[in-house]
Amino acid sequence: MNEVAKITEEGYTLTHSWHLDNFGLKRNSFDVFCEATRTHYPFWGMIRVSNQEKGTAFAGDDTSSYTENEYKEMLKEQVEKISKLSN
Repeated sequence: MNEVAKITEEGYTLTHSWHLDNFGLKRNSFDVFCEATRTHYPFWGMIRVSNQEKGTAFAGDDTSSYTENEYKEMLKEQVEKISKLSN
């Protein structure tokens, strides 16, 4: 795994990393870790489109980093979902 970004807020840590799948394509991995319960929550990150030109080999997901605000938005959304599951 190659870590792209990591942010921590209010006891939750969001990590964005990537790995190579079985076909050799890059795949994003998004995870939220809850420090209080020591629980791991994988999730699908914010969708974005990577433009490719004809004749260019497909390389997989766009594994570049998001903006800090986008990471915070994703973390907030996941924490809300986790809170709903807890209740």
